[in-house]
Amino acid sequence: MSDGLKYLRRVIDDGDRSKLFQTSEDDYIDGDVSNEVSVYNYMMAHASEFSELPSVAAVRQETGVRLPDAPDVAEYYLGKIVDRKIFNAAREINRDFRDDMASRDTSNIYAIGRRFMDIANDPRITDSSMHDHEGMARTVDSARDLMRQSAPSISTGFPSIDAAMMGGLRSSDFVFLVARTNVGKTQLLLNGARSAYEAGNKILIISMEMVMDDMSLLFMSHLARINPKYVNPYTLGHYTSARMDRVLEQMRDEDRVFIHKGGASMTPNKVRWLIESMRPDIVYVDSMYLMSPDGANTSRMDRYSKIAMVTDQMLDIIVECGVPIMNTSQLNRQAGKGGVDASLETLGFSDTISTHASLIIGMKMVYAGEGQTDVQHGVRTIEVMKSRKGQLAPFNINFNFAPLDFSEVEPEEEESDDRYEQHLIEELLDDG
Repeated sequence: MSDGLKYLRRVIDDGDRSKLFQTSEDDYIDGDVSNEVSVYNYMMAHASEFSELPSVAAVRQETGVRLPDAPDVAEYYLGKIVDRKIFNAAREINRDFRDDMASRDTSNIYAIGRRFMDIANDPRITDSSMHDHEGMARTVDSARDLMRQSAPSISTGFPSIDAAMMGGLRSSDFVFLVARTNVGKTQLLLNGARSAYEAGNKILIISMEMVMDDMSLLFMSHLARINPKYVNPYTLGHYTSARMDRVLEQMRDEDRVFIHKGGASMTPNKVRWLIESMRPDIVYVDSMYLMSPDGANTSRMDRYSKIAMVTDQMLDIIVECGVPIMNTSQLNRQAGKGGVDASLETLGFSDTISTHASLIIGMKMVYAGEGQTDVQHGVRTIEVMKSRKGQLAPFNINFNFAPLDFSEVEPEEEESDDRYEQHLIEELLDDG
């Protein structure tokens, strides 16, 4: 006899409407053998109209279905319903997977994996769909244990920005590093990745433009404090090679760095799969705006719509997976080239970036002279355009590769009025 009908009979016998609301129409089966859907819909309509459950006799009279005896507790039958739903869904997914493999079509493999994850994440499997006092107490204890076991935040690599983010990046953070082309976004991104790695975090770097070898060597140059211009896939000098070997030896048994090549086929769903497979503490994406959205006919979408959709989907990943993501993007042409300040209004591609981001870091060249045409080499200006504490005063960073140094530049101490007055007094006394 039908487990669904037994569950509905148990709900009526217990007189507990809340158990009816723990299921949905999708959980039941309709057909010649069992008309579970019609019984469920009738019971829901009756409960909504009269604020109470119908009798067993009323169900039979209105639907023509006889409810069987249900001697076990409701939770037993609910488990049977969930197991049945999982099996049927898995069988359907497996059929699609076999068809794709037979036709050598791998385009849906990531989507199929996500469908399996969605099944496994049914909250009723872990009995976590509702919390009473004891459940909330367990949640507090679990949070307290996690707080003891893990670092509360991940550094951006810059103390001033960490302070603006109340200590650094956390699991809910969606970070954008923005600048015009060829200002050094990738280098700054990798500097943050190096800082996170050296603090003991597991990191995932996704490169949308560089090939694997180039991105790997570029990140290794940051770890080894080597000028990147001396690092390329074709020649490594003796000094450079020795420094690389020392870093590799330190990394050998840690398994905390993953570098993935993105490309035109990279989508947010693949990022989700990488996160769920590798469990990094933080993800760095170089040029996220080159990704394609999942589940869309991109041939009919303009570039701005694609990027907006990608940003929406990446935010969902951050929320669901609990991993901060830092990525690079660009300013639009309105930002100008002569040292003109960036703003939220000059972000390139999509307004969703400014609305979804928890931290937006602007980066620009430093210009000298009245015409603002001479670039001051070895330094960049950083401006936090959005953070937990609002805007932050711009500050300069070193942007040097020999030696490698992206540290913050200490501001010059200006002589205060009091100190200037004291200086004048001392000069007068000396003259006297």
